[in-house]
Amino acid sequence: MAGRPDCFSAGADLKAVPGYGPAQQREMVSGINAMALGVYELEFPVVGAITGHAIAGGLVLALCTDIRVASSAGRYGLTEVQVGVPYPQAALGVVRAECSPQAARVLALGSELTDAGECERLGVFDEVLAADDVLARSLHVAGRLAALVPEVYARTKRDLRAPAIAQMRSGASADPLLDNWVD
Repeated sequence: MAGRPDCFSAGADLKAVPGYGPAQQREMVSGINAMALGVYELEFPVVGAITGHAIAGGLVLALCTDIRVASSAGRYGLTEVQVGVPYPQAALGVVRAECSPQAARVLALGSELTDAGECERLGVFDEVLAADDVLARSLHVAGRLAALVPEVYARTKRDLRAPAIAQMRSGASADPLLDNWVD
């Protein structure tokens, strides 16, 4: 999974989202929950070629991948709190499952952009390379993973993620944001 040069994904337009009406809010929450679960549950190898900026839902999408190779040139962060946009349950579940408590606290509660080196230090990214090297390295890693026994890879990934996925599915089905954006 790769973005365009210099930008993996900026997620939703967080400046527009606070103005959404109830129907738009529900649609966005449902869509983000479906995206997070859909990508996180893929049973085959998913390598994130994080070609640049990954912000808010874009970083959540990056966290859904199995291995993350990121550009040293981008800015990264979970900026939802800064702009007053609450997290859908599956997105928060991915953050909880894929980040250490420290990384989740720094990124989600700090709600600021940071650089790739800090994300690597926090364990969010597996490798940080020059922008021009990200795609080639990601394809190399994907090729290596694709050569593994597919059934064993799928089972191992399923077993590793099963508790988080069950919690995310439960949370998404009763996501409080579907009824009430902010208490």
